[in-house]
Amino acid sequence: MLIMTKYFLITVMCAEGVEGHLTNNIRKFKPTNYTSERTNTGRDGAEASLGYRIQILCTKDLYFQITNYLQQYYVKDFGIVYYMQEVDVPM
Repeated sequence: MLIMTKYFLITVMCAEGVEGHLTNNIRKFKPTNYTSERTNTGRDGAEASLGYRIQILCTKDLYFQITNYLQQYYVKDFGIVYYMQEVDVPM
């Protein structure tokens, strides 16, 4: 029998200079897992300015802490964009 657990996957799109700083700060929350990857490949304009994708897998309690932190420090000041997906993770 496969047991599934609900987690939240937060995807953050940000600029190159913000990516390293944000990754270090997210690590302090001790999420279940996170990844960072470069997404722009020769694009121009606004798409190139959001050239990094950080994905954070976390519990519901941690989701609220992380999104509040992102909203408070990164959305307005650094122009990041983020969205959330509820995912089932097999245990």
